[in-house]
Amino acid sequence: MKNIYDRFVDYLLREDKAGAIRYAIEVLETGSIAVNDLYEMVLGPALNQFHCPENDATCIWREHVRTSIVRSIVEICYPYVLKAKEAPGFVAVKKTVLVVCPPEEYHEVGARMAADFFELAGFDVVYVGANTPNRDILSAVEHVRPDVLAVSVTNYYNLVKAHAFIEAIAASRPSIRIVLGGAAFKDPKHVECVGCGEPRQSFSSIRALASEVR
Repeated sequence: MKNIYDRFVDYLLREDKAGAIRYAIEVLETGSIAVNDLYEMVLGPALNQFHCPENDATCIWREHVRTSIVRSIVEICYPYVLKAKEAPGFVAVKKTVLVVCPPEEYHEVGARMAADFFELAGFDVVYVGANTPNRDILSAVEHVRPDVLAVSVTNYYNLVKAHAFIEAIAASRPSIRIVLGGAAFKDPKHVECVGCGEPRQSFSSIRALASEVR
């Protein structure tokens, strides 16, 4: 696995989009890695390793370039998600998940990966994505009537916005299971900040959730 990670990071550091995408497809096609492992052990860690020095004027836009490369790979991976669902032994949960990010939360790559995790675990998934106004999240809950609401927050400044709609949904629809993901919720204090919900930061924890609600 380390060899795959190291080679992918090399493409990413050089911002070689074509090379990174070709390599991701290669390791999936050859069965060298599963989609969930590619996300958790390669793509996510590769993005998280980058930190901006104070005096590096190129860092932010380069980080955006690399994020866009990873986002493209995640979208390209979807046929492999469908293929995994067609494999013998796949069990559908017959429960629906709504995946959202609060207003002004523009980091959605983690949420997009989580959507595929839920699908690989057997859920039906409705992915709304980044920067969704609270009223529209409430509207989506009203129309989709999900069994699970998955909330992704990367920037902890957006926790207050997340708290507003989470509190409203928990009060009006107590049967909805609310799960929390994203970098902001790695701190237990931030989980407490939104008032309710349970952190599910890994594919294994989402598979465990599938077993619980099945």
